[in-house]
Amino acid sequence: MENISPSLLLLWDVKRSLAKGHSVAQGVRQFLLRDDVGSKDSDFIVCVEQWWVSQNNPSFLFNKTSLSLHRQYLLELLEAGLRGQSISAALNNLESELILSCEGEMQERLMRLPLLSLLPLLFLIFPSLMIVLISPLLEAFTI
Repeated sequence: MENISPSLLLLWDVKRSLAKGHSVAQGVRQFLLRDDVGSKDSDFIVCVEQWWVSQNNPSFLFNKTSLSLHRQYLLELLEAGLRGQSISAALNNLESELILSCEGEMQERLMRLPLLSLLPLLFLIFPSLMIVLISPLLEAFTI
């Protein structure tokens, strides 16, 4: 599960908590207690921890503007859920959007992969090509 987007993991933990009849707070706590989220996007995990502290402590202010729009919307949905509003339909819609954005990100990486795999080949071919091109010139100067 280390390669899955942490925002998607948070959404799934909250949905699972709601499906079991627990609260949104229980789902957020479940996400924060995870140890398999990985360090791929640990800044989001730190942001969720700070956001969670700001929800429990009104004197602590949390600025969501540094997050992406999907993550801002997810935290706003969770705030609405903590206030007791129904968020199931909105969570389902956001889940489909997050999955689509993850698929788009994977497609972008897959499109760049052939170029990245050619870079080592380029670094091996370029010196040998230069030797082939320069060797006749060097022979002309040595005679």
